[in-house]
Amino acid sequence: MAMKKRPDSVLQCLIYLTAALLVVSAASLGARVVTANAPADAYPELYAFNEHGCIQPEQKTVYFTFDDGPSKNTEKLLDMLIEEEVKATFFVCAQAEDKEYSAKLLRRMRDEGHTIALHTYSHKYHDTYTSLESYLEDLSKIDSFIFEATGQHAGLLRFPGGSATVNCDKALMRRIADEVTRRGYIFYDWTVPSGDDTAHPKDVEELVRCIMGGIKDRQLEIVLCHDNATPTTTPEAVRQCIGLLREQGYAFDRLTPQVEPVQLVYEKK
Repeated sequence: MAMKKRPDSVLQCLIYLTAALLVVSAASLGARVVTANAPADAYPELYAFNEHGCIQPEQKTVYFTFDDGPSKNTEKLLDMLIEEEVKATFFVCAQAEDKEYSAKLLRRMRDEGHTIALHTYSHKYHDTYTSLESYLEDLSKIDSFIFEATGQHAGLLRFPGGSATVNCDKALMRRIADEVTRRGYIFYDWTVPSGDDTAHPKDVEELVRCIMGGIKDRQLEIVLCHDNATPTTTPEAVRQCIGLLREQGYAFDRLTPQVEPVQLVYEKK
């Protein structure tokens, strides 16, 4: 009798095992469906692989950074930087109508040894800062734009308006900042605003006073300038500041993952 019952027992075990596997598979599938819609799994290509570890510069160093380009002003900036033998950082957008001209300028930045970093694709606050998902969508677009033009992905970024911008809810900005950091990116604000983000170009002398007045003899200074069609006086103002700062013993460099970031969203409660 025992021999006759064994096939039934084996069959019953197989039924139980099959049912258990179906439950596990369903649960696993459900988990994948949930996480696929979560921000953590959105844009799986949007990760940076920076070699972290901040190194303090031996010499007092100024990092000139330019937001919002490329623009028709970019060539003047690049020409000036070549003449002054200074490397800088460009936090770029894709606002210019002539995308091929912008791509050409990005390749020139790359070839001349500057850092190309992410800023925003559209620079439209009300769209970019609607949610974490909308920010990541914008970031993915500008990352793709840079890669298509240069063959390189950028690992550094600056938020539109900076991480302490009034154009984004503070809680949302912290969530965004945490998420891009989790993905390996390093974001930078600044220590010195140039004051060139105005509706009309400022006088060169006024910009020089603003920049030099913001330098506080720190070991590391990050200067915020802009690269769009309006601040046409910025290249000459930066040129003059480079000369004055050299006299004070400053060196100049581009941002890299080894430069300690200034991150105002974590400093301002």
